[in-house]
Amino acid sequence: MSKTLSSTLGALAALAVLCGALLASEDYGTLLKFDAGEVYYQAPVTEQDANKLGEFLLENDFFDSTPKTVQLLKKDGQLQVRFVVVPEAAHQIETQKVFRLLGGFISQLVFDSQAIEVHITDAKLTTLYALSIPANT
Repeated sequence: MSKTLSSTLGALAALAVLCGALLASEDYGTLLKFDAGEVYYQAPVTEQDANKLGEFLLENDFFDSTPKTVQLLKKDGQLQVRFVVVPEAAHQIETQKVFRLLGGFISQLVFDSQAIEVHITDAKLTTLYALSIPANT
């Protein structure tokens, strides 16, 4: 893992903490578990794509023993990688910077450099803001 990716994921680990039990009563899609992390996905996203994202986050220590929730959606042909973030960090500039960087890594290393959106969400997966990550050709 690159030093930049490692430090980015370390910075995000403290921001993206949520007990998965809070989401259990809602239908956020099909659930895949990765250690204490969880990835929800809904069609037309495939299980294969959701699994690739979860494995990437697990292999790079974003998913660890601390519960974290991510959702992968596709709306109007655009992939959305949605991260639940603690409220006090959601609107901080530093949070946006590290999630933009993480989005670039996800685009490049998980989704073959295609454009994605990174959504910062509250505990109910409601978007607080979105970051556009352009395709890297």
